[in-house]
Order: sequence, then C-alpha cells, then structure tokens
Amino acid sequence: MDNTQDFFNTYVNKSGIVIRSYVDIALNCLETTTLIPEDQKWVYKHLLLSCHLSSESVLTLILNNRLWDAESIIRTIIEGTIKLIYLSTGSVDIREKRLYEFWYILPKINLMKRHTRAVNALDAFDKNHSVEWEHVRENVLSESVLKEINERWPRKVRQEIEKRWSFSEMVKELSSEEIFKNIATLAYNYGYGSHMIHQDADALGLIRDWVHMSDDRREAFEYAHATREINDLLTLEMIRNLVIRNLTNDDIEAVFLESHVKLNHELEKFHDNYWTLEMNYRKNNF
Repeated sequence: MDNTQDFFNTYVNKSGIVIRSYVDIALNCLETTTLIPEDQKWVYKHLLLSCHLSSESVLTLILNNRLWDAESIIRTIIEGTIKLIYLSTGSVDIREKRLYEFWYILPKINLMKRHTRAVNALDAFDKNHSVEWEHVRENVLSESVLKEINERWPRKVRQEIEKRWSFSEMVKELSSEEIFKNIATLAYNYGYGSHMIHQDADALGLIRDWVHMSDDRREAFEYAHATREINDLLTLEMIRNLVIRNLTNDDIEAVFLESHVKLNHELEKFHDNYWTLEMNYRKNNF
C-alpha cells in the first residue's frame, strides 16, 4: 500500500471517530432536553443526522482519493449547517416561523416546481400514457391543489420566501449577529464546491492543474487537499454541536473535543509541507 493510501486510511479513521463523538453529544442534548417541542426536535435531529451522514460519505470519497467529488458533498453539508443555525437562532417566535416555513411552506412551493417539471416531461415523452412514467405522473397536481397553493402563497410571496432561504441571504442575516459575524467565511468553500457541482470552466481548470502536477507536487497536494476537507468536516460538525448545545442550554464552554484539537495538530504539517513545496516550485518556475 502506498504512502498516500496509508495517509487516507489513518486520517479518515481518526476523523470519523471525532465527528461521531460530536454528533452523539448533540443528539444526546436533543434527546434529554425538555425545552424544545417534540416536532421541532424531530427537524433539528434529522437535519443534524443528514449533515453527519453526508460527512461520512465525504470520508468514504477521501478514502478512495475522490477529493474533487467530495467537494460537492461538502457544499451540501455547509448549506445544511447554515440552515441548522438559521432554524435554531432568534426568539421563540422567530424559530417557530422559520421552522414552519422550512417544514411546511417550502415543501408546498417545491410541489409546484415538481408539478411543472413533471408536466413538461410527460408532454415530451409520455404520448401513450405508459406505465413506466407513472412515478412522474404522481407529481402532477390537481387544479384544486394548484389553486390552493397559488391563493395562499402567490408568486411574489413564494419568491420572497425562497429568497429568504437562499444560502446568501441566510449567511447575510446571520452575519449581522455578533456571534456569527465570521460565518461568511463558509461561503468560500461553498463556492468552491459549486464549481464542481456545475462542472464549470473553473472546475475543469482545477482538475487540469492537478493532472499535470509532478508526482511529488501531486502527492503533497492530495495530502493538503484531504487535510482541508477533513478540517472542514470537523469544524462543521463542531459548529452543529455548538448550535444544538446552545439551543438546549447545555454547556458550550468546552465545545472543542480534545480529540479534535489533537487531530488538527497532526494535520497541520501536511498543509505546511505542501505550501513549502509549492512556494519553491513557483519561485523556480514563474
């Protein structure tokens, strides 16, 4: 087994243990609190779990040296984390309003979007009303349902709600609060993942540069890239843990796990080694 795979095996295992510890603490806080209604607990719990399971998927990709694909999933984890923060901050009234929009109104809006896509697909491909398209027909809404949604949430209102729940708007609103003033930094890696999701020219350029690296630069880059992705997972898991503990009035003073701090120290050298090598390369080639 080569050095790169040894690295992936070692640090995927170590980071998996840390993120599992974080999510277990947060789940226990939710389980034992009496401050949050059960229906709200359900939303927090499953958003927390969804982000955690996606983090485990990222570790699987890292283990198999699929670092670029991992960026796309990290983007979804960042958005899920922002939504968890957005849903769990503010007064009781604000939280209840946001939870209602998230769990009830936004799905209604999405029903209309799926309806439109289903109608377009059926018009194009289901001329004979084939049974193979039944799963698509199930998303076609009746006129009465369409009318109800349009009357309760006219187009302008739907657009306002969707804008409020866009990543940029949530970050903007959260950043106005002192405790979250630095949260906009998450937008950088969110944008990085967006390039991979959209397969744009920037994404292709990044992969092109990686392909044309010398073996020593590529190995150092892969260590540093995986290190940054692991750090992202650890930090996002810690943030979600902090948010839940704050919501349930549990202790937030010692939110960093010792195992997290220790692992961060171990990973620092891979990032530093890469930049030492990279700076020497740029000095000699540019």
